[in-house]
Amino acid sequence: MAAMSWTSAYVSVIALVALSIMRAIYTAVRLKKTMPPGPPGLPLLGNALQIGPLPWFKFTQWKEEFGTICYSVHYTTHRLTREIMLAGPIFSLNLAGQPVVIISDAEIAAEFLERRSKIYSSRPRFVIGNEVLTRGMFLPLLPANDMWRQMRRAIHDTMNTTTLSSRAMHTLQESSAAALTLHIMHNPVHFTQHILHASATTMLHMVYGWSPMRIEAEGAHVVEVVDDLVRRITEAAVPGLRLVELFPALLWLPECVAVWKREGREGYERGSAMFVRLMESVREDMRAGMAEPCLGVTLIQNEKYALSMLEQAWTAGTALAGGIDTTAAAMQVFILAMVLHPSAMRRAQQEIDSVVGRERLPVMADWQYLPYVHAMVREVLRWQSIAPMGAPRVSSQDDWYEGYFIPKGTIVIQNTWAINRDAEYFPDFDAFRPERYLDPSSSGPPIDAMPITHGYGHASFGAGRRICPGKDLANQSLFLACATLLWAFDIQPAVDENGQPIVPSSTECVDRGLFVQPAPFTCEFLPRGPEVPGIIQATT
Repeated sequence: MAAMSWTSAYVSVIALVALSIMRAIYTAVRLKKTMPPGPPGLPLLGNALQIGPLPWFKFTQWKEEFGTICYSVHYTTHRLTREIMLAGPIFSLNLAGQPVVIISDAEIAAEFLERRSKIYSSRPRFVIGNEVLTRGMFLPLLPANDMWRQMRRAIHDTMNTTTLSSRAMHTLQESSAAALTLHIMHNPVHFTQHILHASATTMLHMVYGWSPMRIEAEGAHVVEVVDDLVRRITEAAVPGLRLVELFPALLWLPECVAVWKREGREGYERGSAMFVRLMESVREDMRAGMAEPCLGVTLIQNEKYALSMLEQAWTAGTALAGGIDTTAAAMQVFILAMVLHPSAMRRAQQEIDSVVGRERLPVMADWQYLPYVHAMVREVLRWQSIAPMGAPRVSSQDDWYEGYFIPKGTIVIQNTWAINRDAEYFPDFDAFRPERYLDPSSSGPPIDAMPITHGYGHASFGAGRRICPGKDLANQSLFLACATLLWAFDIQPAVDENGQPIVPSSTECVDRGLFVQPAPFTCEFLPRGPEVPGIIQATT
């Protein structure tokens, strides 16, 4: 009887996969006449095998040949170096019958993701990332349903202007930047771990109201679990990486055959246990009258969000996970830029010294008086996009653009990497030049007028209803961390045994799925004066 049951299950799965293949062939043939032209592909698979690792490079190359929109999808996780060229209007590919639009132009991105946001705000089906690993409770991967709207509302209610401009928040961010500087001074070799800890400090306080002392004692374990979960989710959320994303019928396979199902379940259980414990700590603080204002308190006190206790835990966990790794990756880009561009570092240090002096560390009140440092943060986020393609969207209804048909269910991806290197706005896009944001007399249109950038001067925060809710928090944290490190240190290349500088690559990166970070590199942090250790220690 059991054998018959297993046989029936396998026959059912095979039949569903066969139907999926037939549907893919039919869809590819049907859409070929209405989609924009593009490179020829293979039967059934289409162009999937032509794309390779770090796909934004290939899509941007195809932008040169075919246009600013392309239809395709395929990702993989690799470390690779590649050089490409930019330009051009529209082309198409297909992945096993699945049409995917890649947008590499700011104006077209604004048209799709903002002016037509009602159509292009949902997500495609993420079988592993959304259904197995997070059970439909991880905000960035949710379709545009009621739970997404309530989770998004709760996070926006917490990360508002009032909260971010409060003295308590500024004090926390200043303390976090000072602690980062102290840790790097004592142990510069492990600066990447110190950056991750500093990002976690801000987010653990923002989300759960944790004190710096508690973060020091318990934060490392939380970061370990969250980092592992984020790695699994972001890798699983890359379309086309797993066969089950192309043929969802494979979801019905048992765990003994589909190992990814068991690994996904274990990841979900571990993440859920952590997020529930963290929310319970907020409830304990509230019962004791010791809770700090934070997202956890907002979720517990407001019934208007209509979220269960488990959904509340995942809402808070989503905010925590979304703010740690991405901010840490941006800080690594900043340090890489300082190693490779010492003239930019010196100009920023001169500005900091003239405003702050050498008797205290930078504070948030210095923001308006340090325009070059502020411009440097914008250039860091543009120069090496940490989310070069962002999370994909899906069209919720049939649509037309410039005479081309975009059917319901088309995956849409913003090629942020290419938009941030648009030669019209950034003629020397490979150069790290913060002053590009300060010189209104430069040739070309004003950078702040670039569509979808919302005055930030880059497209790295996304667009439309899916724009990053923590963008202002990230800007503040990056500003203080960058200013404090530059106040304290000269950041220079490490040297080899012969005393020669070890110059890191500006193009190598580690692909972590939906975001990337610089390939590991070494550098030196040299205190800029004898007063540095004492002032840092007195501040922390």
